[in-house]
Amino acid sequence: MNYEIRIECSAERDLKNLDQSLLKRMYAKIESLASDPYQRGAKKLQSFPGFRVRVGQYRILYKVDDVNRTVSIRAVRHRSEVYQ
Repeated sequence: MNYEIRIECSAERDLKNLDQSLLKRMYAKIESLASDPYQRGAKKLQSFPGFRVRVGQYRILYKVDDVNRTVSIRAVRHRSEVYQ
């Protein structure tokens, strides 16, 4: 059973600033989180309540709610600025 993907406003703003080729890769990764939010390569964060996955030099930060079966995308940023 798949999870519902919710993209928060801050993540929508981050996605609007990306070029088209990177945007396609981001949406492909986000869609894959619907079927498996704990996929290989996802790491639990210590300073942020949630997980992160890599897409090249960018990171997708998200939170998983297993009770409601949702994945909330919180941020999509370059690795040099995502954890600040």
